[in-house]
Amino acid sequence: MNGSLHSTPSVVVIKLKRGPAGLGFNIVGGLDQQFVLDDCGIYVSKIKENGAAALDGRLKEGDKILAINGIKLENLKHTAVVELFRTAGEDVELRVQQKYWINEYTSNLGIGVFHSGIEIYGREFAYGGHPYPFSGIFEINPGNAAELGETFKFKEAIALGTTDFTEEDIDKIMEELGKEFKGNAYHLMHKNCNHFSSSLSELLCGREIPRWVNRLAYFSSCIPFLQSCLPKEWLTPAALQSHISLGLHKEERNESSDEDPTSPSGGGATGSGSSHSCRHTRV
Repeated sequence: MNGSLHSTPSVVVIKLKRGPAGLGFNIVGGLDQQFVLDDCGIYVSKIKENGAAALDGRLKEGDKILAINGIKLENLKHTAVVELFRTAGEDVELRVQQKYWINEYTSNLGIGVFHSGIEIYGREFAYGGHPYPFSGIFEINPGNAAELGETFKFKEAIALGTTDFTEEDIDKIMEELGKEFKGNAYHLMHKNCNHFSSSLSELLCGREIPRWVNRLAYFSSCIPFLQSCLPKEWLTPAALQSHISLGLHKEERNESSDEDPTSPSGGGATGSGSSHSCRHTRV
């Protein structure tokens, strides 16, 4: 099952009052230092704790700032935008395209971003991220995108082949794969839901899923802060929440035993998978 990730870009007006440390966030981007591929827009790269933006609560990392005090930020160099912010006065009005802009970006290219899972013996298995060192594999009813969350929409089912594994083998396979696909190992470019589907498909029937399904990995290499820009349920679908609760209870039980609870193969990846020398400026 391939589920498209859908949401509608939202443009809002946010009014902030400048504090002792400015507006309380960093910006990146501009005509001379594109931070997003083929886009010279200005993006929020960091929200300062206890700053004006953080206290207001509406501006988020990854939001695109379209205008400040009615002045559009199109095709401006980074330094010119910084100057606009610094001379904007005490009361600042921002026109902001909130972080679900990634859907608009991909749809303009005529492509989409997909979640996938593998259905076998009337069960569908998928993978998502969470902060804990246990399996991120979870199960839903086949093709039921509603169990993933409201931003998911079922796209299509693709027959991948047949398997010699029995139904009894499947739970053992998931247990073993869970050691590799831990929740805190989730990484958009290197270990996402589609990497899991491809690994499981290759194990079960000797072939990977179609390459076009894993565009999520490609876009994460083009857009360095993509993972922080996606809605939480894209990375941790609703159906994964109950799995996390069960995993936490299991961890608590294990801690009472004499087993070493530490992860044997390193923690989750936190890097962006891409390095940039773009300038981040506090405003």
